[in-house]
This record gives sequence, C-alpha cells and structure tokens, in this order.
Amino acid sequence: MTQPLAVDETESYLKAMLVRAGVDLGAPDLSTTWRVFQEFVDVPVDTASDMVLFQTGVYHFYGPDQFILDFLRQFEVEDDEGEHGYFEQPHCEFL
Repeated sequence: MTQPLAVDETESYLKAMLVRAGVDLGAPDLSTTWRVFQEFVDVPVDTASDMVLFQTGVYHFYGPDQFILDFLRQFEVEDDEGEHGYFEQPHCEFL
C-alpha cells in the first residue's frame, strides 16, 4: 500500500487482513488475531493521532461478570475547524 488509509476504511481493512490470515470472525483464534493486529498497527492511516491500546479485566458489559481482553487502535478525527471531533477504534475483543 502506498497511500495511507482513510480512518473510515480501517475497520474493513483489519477484517480483510484477519480473513486473509484464516481467522474465523465468528470464533477468532487469539494467537493468529494478535499476530494480524500487530501487522495492522504498521499500516499507515491518515489521522490526526494514532494510538494502540490494550484493555483487560472482568466486566459486566454483556450480562454477568466475565473476563474481557481487547486490543484496539484509536484514530482521532478532527472537525472542519481542525478541533477534535471524535475517535474511531477498530478493535479485537475476546470474551
């Protein structure tokens, strides 16, 4: 790839990378997903800021308490005045 991705292309690009690597998106393998995510971190993106985050813990977002592992890449999107507008966060979450 020669041109940086637009922020709104990153989620579909990550999913395509995962599928190409043989990851079943309905039941992803942690090891392969992590390897692909590490490759995704190196993909250039046209963004105001770019961060890689890792979250883990026991939460009850989806009902009873459960352990959640989540790694994500966060992109800042600016508004028309160059101020912070919002964040896009393509991520891989394991329950």
